[in-house]
Amino acid sequence: MAQDGAYDLTSLKALRLLTRTIKDRAKASSERLDPLLREGKITYDLLWALFKANTPVITTCPGSGQSRCLQYNMGDEKKTEQGVEYFELQCQYLDFDGKVFGTVTERLPVERFHGARPITALD
Repeated sequence: MAQDGAYDLTSLKALRLLTRTIKDRAKASSERLDPLLREGKITYDLLWALFKANTPVITTCPGSGQSRCLQYNMGDEKKTEQGVEYFELQCQYLDFDGKVFGTVTERLPVERFHGARPITALD
């Protein structure tokens, strides 16, 4: 930005390029995502677009086998020490142990898969 408060031409061009690049990438993802969602499917590389912050995620409690509703916070691609790639959903839920009522963080891994998979088939 120039000293008088006006943007210089180089900065404006860079900002336009950045905006156009972001829009193009979002459009490309959306064009791939929309048909999959209509079929109730998702691909591994688009998992990030399926989950939005603060939305519910339904999973199964490993201890009771009952359904559990969690709140999705964020996700990240990771790799185990053995080299297995997975997308980790970081979620929270409310729990009560008989004495304390509070928030519990749970991390749900979705192992890398190939092709399109039904969303309901995800762990």
